[in-house]
Amino acid sequence: MTVPSGNPWLVRGGTAVGDCPVGRERELDEGHGLLTDRGGPRLVLVRGERGSGRTVFMNTIAQRMCGDGELVRSVSCVPGDGARPFLLALRLVMVLEERRPAEALRAAGRRDGAVMAALLRAALARAASVVVVLDDLQYADPESLALLGGTDLTGVSSGVRLLASVVGCGGSASSAGRVVEGSQVLRRDRVGGTVDELAAAQGARAIVLTRLGVEQTVAMVAGRLGATPDTGLVRRVRALTHGLPGAVDALLTGWTRQGVIKVADGHAFVGARTPTPVLPDGDRFMWALDALGEPCRTVAGALSVLWPLGARVVMLIAGSVGLSVSEVRAAVRDLAGAGIVEELPGTDGGTA
Repeated sequence: MTVPSGNPWLVRGGTAVGDCPVGRERELDEGHGLLTDRGGPRLVLVRGERGSGRTVFMNTIAQRMCGDGELVRSVSCVPGDGARPFLLALRLVMVLEERRPAEALRAAGRRDGAVMAALLRAALARAASVVVVLDDLQYADPESLALLGGTDLTGVSSGVRLLASVVGCGGSASSAGRVVEGSQVLRRDRVGGTVDELAAAQGARAIVLTRLGVEQTVAMVAGRLGATPDTGLVRRVRALTHGLPGAVDALLTGWTRQGVIKVADGHAFVGARTPTPVLPDGDRFMWALDALGEPCRTVAGALSVLWPLGARVVMLIAGSVGLSVSEVRAAVRDLAGAGIVEELPGTDGGTA
């Protein structure tokens, strides 16, 4: 079994990683305080929708912990990890308990959950002081998350602290109509449910990164452009991004490449008819959409035009792209579950 490296990118006294995220000062102080409190939670779970700045947020806290003289290690989950049972548990054991990698490799290769559970408990009970950063748990394998969720976090060594992140603010996505054993949809549902249980466990604490307010958005735009955005620019940015940092960054990057942002007398602005830039294929939001495949991509394309029509949009999409109503509804649920679209309450009590 080949195992990707744990990427222990931070060591004692490590250098700065990333910029301090705008509008997250209170959450940063909270997270840092929880991790430095030896009587505090063993797991701090950072939640937020795609583009909320979870990774930068965690890197900033990790930098602070390094400044405190703490040993910090990183394990990033990536797409494809979810299909490899016990991979995350194996990597955790190897980061925490460097003396027993062969035994853990054999157990993971045999998919021996009992042995992996015992090795994980022993690794978490080690006396040495370490902070382990676990990024993007939504990609982790359900088996490892189940082991972690079944671990008594209150019994974890006071020196071991886990700082983890996951897409979503709580509540696993519904995927009714497309749940087939072994499918990506079912795996995401299992991961979502397990992460919810983990966040609610004794010995864990969740921090939710919400969208930026108007003043915070202005500060972010000003920091990016080196100029104060005028009212029109702020209005456009807010309307197109709803204060989601990743979306603000993508929008400003697109406009900057097009050269449509003008700066005069320390103020930045765009023309009233400046078109919205098209996201490149490598953008995080496009990549997440591509990962869902069809019919989600087709439905998302139709939604980008028809969404103002509200609840009627499902019937209209079904009639125009050759899908059944149930297939369109299932695709919308998958898109919402992946954080690509947002379902809002409709005037009739349903969703729009």
